[in-house]
Amino acid sequence: MGLFNWFTQEIAIDLGTANTLIIHNDKVVVDEPSIVAFDRTTNKVIAIGKQAMQMEGITEVEKRAVRDSAEIAGAKEVYLIHEPMAAAVGIGIDVEEPMGNMIIDIGGGTTEIAVIALSGIVCDQSIRVAGDNFDSDIVQYIRRQHNIMIGDRTRRKSKLK
Repeated sequence: MGLFNWFTQEIAIDLGTANTLIIHNDKVVVDEPSIVAFDRTTNKVIAIGKQAMQMEGITEVEKRAVRDSAEIAGAKEVYLIHEPMAAAVGIGIDVEEPMGNMIIDIGGGTTEIAVIALSGIVCDQSIRVAGDNFDSDIVQYIRRQHNIMIGDRTRRKSKLK
């Protein structure tokens, strides 16, 4: 072992699109999502990793923009509610009763899962697997299994069935 080796440290960094791993002397010291949240007005970092991931998609700026747009369009009152709650009300579930109902709202980019009871969301989870992923999976499956390329209309019919 040379003199230089006494002053060096082993660090490995895997900066992935989903997660960042940092390994120092054969130990994982950072295993966090690769995301940073920052304030656009001050350009200061607010959160990184898991904390920033929780902030993604539900920013106060976006909420304000939706509220302002509705008021400009003439709405007297504006209430912003989570998608699973809107879905539950939309399909006629009595969200006020003391019995839990699980709602799974599959959108294009995310799937929202929530348990609703007593007019509130008891627990919820959002995952990044949704309709767009299903679309590409269907196209790939048909191509692999049957050596056929299908178009949007056929893919859409297959997904709905």
